[in-house]
Amino acid sequence: MKVKSTKSISSFFLYLAVAGMLSILTPVLSWGMEYQLYKNAENFGIVVFPPENQSEDLKSYFHTLNFKSVETGQAVMRFGPRKENQTYMMPLEIQEKHSMKMFIILQALVHEKLLVGIYHPDWELTLPTTIFELPEIKEKIEKTLNVFRGSNPAKKIRGYEQPRRLFSIKNIQLVLPHNQSGLNLKRI
Repeated sequence: MKVKSTKSISSFFLYLAVAGMLSILTPVLSWGMEYQLYKNAENFGIVVFPPENQSEDLKSYFHTLNFKSVETGQAVMRFGPRKENQTYMMPLEIQEKHSMKMFIILQALVHEKLLVGIYHPDWELTLPTTIFELPEIKEKIEKTLNVFRGSNPAKKIRGYEQPRRLFSIKNIQLVLPHNQSGLNLKRI
């Protein structure tokens, strides 16, 4: 009987030790990374974490691209569409709330250095390991947004396609609408 009571006592103390450690670590484990979400009229997003590391130059660059800050909160570790890669980003509920299917993820490091990721429903979450500086990121963001837009980088408003202008002679231009095979002469 003594052996059994010794096991019970040691199990009890082990349980107390684990419970004590968990109670101490719970605030540490619940501490997480913050994110800031920017969105444009095309429902493309840029997620930056941690937001306190982003420079004013980066924020003003987002503004020039017509991205507005729409959400800040607790970042969560999430997988990509195929469950192959994961990184910090906004919670899925926030992504759905803002109707975002494609977005860029930036991990802001010190001295305006950044890691970049791309979230696209047709690709896996792309996470290159290269650390970029701000001028390089600006160029990559613009290229990525054009890829998001597809075959028509000029489209800004959904459901509207600009007619193709074939030629113009002084005050008359020949316009071929996308949805019609006929020609329209338009006086300008």
